Amino acid sequence: MYRYIYDRSKKQLCFMCDQPADTGEHIPPKCFFTTSIRSSCQLLTVPACNYHNESTKKDDEYARTVIATGSSGNKLAWDLLEERVFPGGSRGLINSLYKKMAPVGILDSSGEELYKFDLERVRLERVIKKIIAGIYWHKNGSRIPDEYTIAPYYWDPKMEGNQWNMILSLPIQHLGHPDVFQFRYGEVANDKNKVIIAMAFFAASHIILSSICSVEFYRKMKLLKLNNSRHEGEAT
Repeated sequence: MYRYIYDRSKKQLCFMCDQPADTGEHIPPKCFFTTSIRSSCQLLTVPACNYHNESTKKDDEYARTVIATGSSGNKLAWDLLEERVFPGGSRGLINSLYKKMAPVGILDSSGEELYKFDLERVRLERVIKKIIAGIYWHKNGSRIPDEYTIAPYYWDPKMEGNQWNMILSLPIQHLGHPDVFQFRYGEVANDKNKVIIAMAFFAASHIILSSICSVEFYRKMKLLKLNNSRHEGEAT
């Protein structure tokens, strides 16, 4: 059961600002879940003003696509791509990702070359910061105080052992489906003004800044790009 949630019968403030809440925002964004998961799992919603509910929708779709692509070995991630991206998705997003794909010189088990695309860190961090703010509200019933700074960082093999061990000591929690989104939450023992929130999507251990995708994903994106180009030519 969620600790604090959006309740339309109550007067609540936006999880990101001090404006009255007009609606609920899903944390993590609803687009990270397939239709079957949405219908079978309770998704967390937090109170949001219209601006903070609508302003990151394109970034939500971008983050969903690149994170699922980097986790395409996970069945739920691949199911999500099959349902939300491969049928057509956003033409602009597909064209943009396809243009950035490049071979990495690594072959998969069948001898096919793998491809990669570098991530747009600013767009990804907008979504990560929103999820962090949503988890904080979910735990505390109020938005992150002004004196706090949200500073997303990514797992690094060189991370100090004590810091990593502290993160791993926090209990694993999930929102929605446990194989889609897990997180760890805790205050730093010697710094009451610091909160650690570690997140994992699709059972991965960390978020990376370059996503390696399978040749099957590359071929599907190429086909979508060709179909998009054909439709654009017909429109002109």
